[in-house]
Amino acid sequence: MNSSLLAALAVTLVASGCAVTEPYAEVSGERTSRADSYEERVIVMGVDGKLDLTGSESTTIEPRPQVVVLASVRKDRRGKLSSKTVTLNAKACLRYTFAARHERMTEIHPWQLVLKNVEPIPECVAKFPDHAPQPMVGG
Repeated sequence: MNSSLLAALAVTLVASGCAVTEPYAEVSGERTSRADSYEERVIVMGVDGKLDLTGSESTTIEPRPQVVVLASVRKDRRGKLSSKTVTLNAKACLRYTFAARHERMTEIHPWQLVLKNVEPIPECVAKFPDHAPQPMVGG
């Protein structure tokens, strides 16, 4: 069995076998702009010292300060990924979308990790209305 099939099977088993009973946050690396050649999606490599080698574009995390390792999907000449670490004070029912911002269109280095968007997770807000993100006031 290939690794992508095993990963899909594991996700299916986990999703069907346990109900979410606590509010959560999400880290996402889905590409937000297809028109920008300098921007790439990122994958989650680990959270709080626990490696995640599935190459997942998103993962749910506990709403608390977390150390997250994200890697650009753009590989170097040797086929290696480059990762960055960010400390994220994750809040319940929020999705944090990151991207890799490369300085050159065809090379991996140098690049920066950019927080592109923070938005409520509708399913989480519906299930845990007491933890719904509060709108920001002021400017």
